[in-house]
Amino acid sequence: RAVREVDEPFGGIQVILCGDFFQLPPVNRNDSKQGSFITNSNAWVEGDFTVCYLTEQYRQKEDSDYTDILNGIRAGVLTRRQLAALQARAGAVTDPWSAVTRLLTTNIDVDTINLGRLAELEGDGVQYEMVTSGSKQYVEQLMRSCLAPEALELKIGAHVMCIKNSLEKKYVNGSLGIVEGFEKHTNFPIVRLTNEKLITVKPDTWELVDGDKKRASATQIPLRLAWAITVHKSQGMTLDAARVDLSKAFVEGMGYVALSRVRGMEHLALDGLNGMALRVSPLAKQIDAE
Repeated sequence: RAVREVDEPFGGIQVILCGDFFQLPPVNRNDSKQGSFITNSNAWVEGDFTVCYLTEQYRQKEDSDYTDILNGIRAGVLTRRQLAALQARAGAVTDPWSAVTRLLTTNIDVDTINLGRLAELEGDGVQYEMVTSGSKQYVEQLMRSCLAPEALELKIGAHVMCIKNSLEKKYVNGSLGIVEGFEKHTNFPIVRLTNEKLITVKPDTWELVDGDKKRASATQIPLRLAWAITVHKSQGMTLDAARVDLSKAFVEGMGYVALSRVRGMEHLALDGLNGMALRVSPLAKQIDAE
């Protein structure tokens, strides 16, 4: 509005928003202002958006029974037969020749699996230490919102995930791959992405900016180990196969997000469910009805 000198919403620019309220709700931290769905924002109300529904199912289009189960979770109504079909995937074996990503709900469980798998690989690891600048308070604040680990160890054969968009558009946040080697002289990791592209991943920098002042910065190789990832980080991904553990699900929508990452029931192995796992947000259902 200020730049275009037009007092219409978004300065008169046409804006298209895409989202799904039945997936994970906004992340709230105890020490910060509590967020809610976008429908509670002034921008949504003033924008007077026209709501359109995308009804074509692409990811699970080859498995209509699985689509019905996912739709049942969204509606909050699963038949006994559907629940039994899900529970029958406990300990199931997916295609033994495809890479199977484990989805878990907590960072500590993910880290335990990743470090264990890394230790099983032969050869020496290459270490990358994060370099930070700024006062301790601001560095700690930046670290809470930054996915980069302070210390990263990689080996040839390690499964990794990119955790930042490449400025050269070589990869995006969430791209998966396997370390195939290390660049001479620099030791930067060479990664074969799942789309077969071979890239060298160089250090990148995260910054905490307050107005025009840079309060803190952190520089690290923008990769994480990815034999296992959290359900939160899996949003938007399509996985060839997944082992999902929802025994510690702690928020509505978590089970729906995790289960909908695969293309069909045959690509899913289920390690656990709890009472929260298949719940969806009552507020999401209310928004959907309205």
